[in-house]
Amino acid sequence: MKSAKRCKLLVLAAIFSITAIFASCGDGKENADKNNTGGNPENSGAAPEETTQAEYSDFPDAKMDGRIFVIMNPEYSLERHFYTAEEETGDSLNDAAYKRNAKIEDQFDISIKTHPSETECYTTLNKLVASGDDSVDLVVTHPNYVTSLITNGLLRNWLDMKYVDFSKPCWNADMQDTFKINGKIFYAAGDITITSIGQSVILFNKEMMQNLSIENPYQHVFAGTWTIDKLMEFIKGASRDTNGNGTIDKDDIFGYVSNASDYAYLWASGLKVAQIDKDGKPALSLLGDRLALVINKSYELIHGADTYIEKDYQTSFHHFEDGRSLAISWDIGTYWMNLRPVEFDFGIAPLPKLDEMQENYYSFVAAGLMGIPVNAKDPDDAGIIIQAYAEGSYRYLRPAFFGNVLYNKCLQDEESQKILEMIQLNKVYDIGFSFDSQKILPYIISETVVQKKSTDFVSFYEKHADRAQADFDLIYDITG
Repeated sequence: MKSAKRCKLLVLAAIFSITAIFASCGDGKENADKNNTGGNPENSGAAPEETTQAEYSDFPDAKMDGRIFVIMNPEYSLERHFYTAEEETGDSLNDAAYKRNAKIEDQFDISIKTHPSETECYTTLNKLVASGDDSVDLVVTHPNYVTSLITNGLLRNWLDMKYVDFSKPCWNADMQDTFKINGKIFYAAGDITITSIGQSVILFNKEMMQNLSIENPYQHVFAGTWTIDKLMEFIKGASRDTNGNGTIDKDDIFGYVSNASDYAYLWASGLKVAQIDKDGKPALSLLGDRLALVINKSYELIHGADTYIEKDYQTSFHHFEDGRSLAISWDIGTYWMNLRPVEFDFGIAPLPKLDEMQENYYSFVAAGLMGIPVNAKDPDDAGIIIQAYAEGSYRYLRPAFFGNVLYNKCLQDEESQKILEMIQLNKVYDIGFSFDSQKILPYIISETVVQKKSTDFVSFYEKHADRAQADFDLIYDITG
C-alpha cells in the first residue's frame, strides 16, 4: 500500500515541479520568496520552465581568473556538504548542488570551497580579520552567535553589495524587514541554506487516528480553524497504559509528545520577542495579554493527561517513529532525514494558531543566517557570485529539497504537500531571537511552562528583559 502511494507521489511531484508550485514567484518584494517551492526543476525529469527576469538576474560577463570563493560554516553542519558537492553521487540534494556549482564555476571561472570553523564561527573569523586574511567571502554561523559578529564589527552591510538583489525569490522577504537596523542589513536568508532552515510542524499518525476514529485535522487546517484547542481535542483520550503499571510513562502510548519544538508556539501564535519600533530601533514586543494566552494554552497542552514530555529531542521522535504517539511537534526543515524510515502513514499540520481570529499559520525560522565578512575581497565580484549562488540554489537545490526529498520520500499525501506550501508562505524571523546574545526570552515557554511547570511568565520576563533590551540597544548604537 505504501509503495503504491510513493508511485502516486512521484507523479504528483512532477506535476508540482512543472507548475512551479507557487505561481506567486512574480515581480517585487510582495512575491519575493515568502520562500515558495518554485524555481526551475532542472534537477528533475520535468521540463524546465521558461525563466523570467523576475526570478533571475542579468549578470555582467565577468571572468574572475580562477578566483576561490570561500564559505565558512561550522563543522557540525550537514549543510556544508552541499556547498561544494564536487561530484555527482546519485543523491538528489548533492547532485542538485553539483549542477549549481558547476554552472557558476564555469560561468565566472571560479571554484567554491569551504573553510572549517568551530560551532560559532566568531572565533575563527575574528582571527582571520584581525590578521588581514580576506579569504572568506560568506559566513553561516550558529544561531546562538549571530550577535557577536555584528557587535565586534566583523560583517558588511548586505545593502552595500552592488549585485545582491533581495527582490529575487531566492531570498526570504520577511528577513529583509525583520533584520534592517539603521537602514542596514547584516544577515540575509534564502535558498543557499534551504536544507538547514528549520520549520516546525505537527506530525500525526494517520493509522492511529483512524483506529481511534478521530477527525482528520486537515479540514480544520484548510478552513483556518486549526488552533491549540483543536490540537488538544485531537489528542484527547489517545493515551493508553500498555504495560499495565497504572500510569502513562515512556513505554506507553501517548496522544502527544512534547519536546524542544514546543518553544515555537510563541511565534505560531503571532508573537515576536522584539520588533523594530516607530523610531527604527529594535524593542521588546512580547509582554501583553496575548503572551498570557499562549502561556496558559501551552500549559494545558504540555501538562495535559494525554501528553508525554521528552526532553531529549531525538528520543522524542523515537516515540512517534515506533507508533507510540498520535502526534508530535517536529522540525522537518532541519531534521527531515528522520521522516524517511517511518513505516506507517503520517500527515502534517502547521503548528496551530492561538485562536481562529489569527490570520495566518506562522512557522518560525532561527537558522541559516548568512553574513559577509567586513574585509571580504573584491565586494562587487563577491556580490555577483553570492547572487548567482542564491539563484542557482533556487533553480536547482530548492526543487530537489521539496520535490525529491520532502514530497517524494517523506510526505505521504497531497494534502500534506499543500500544507507544507502553506507553511512556506508564512515563514517568519524574529530580531528578538537572532539578536539576543543569550537566547533566554525566546525560550519563555520552555523555561516557564516546561521546566518550572508554571504559568508565571511575568517574573521570568522581568528578570531577563533589561539584559535582552541592552543587547538590542548595543547593536542599534554600533550600527548607527
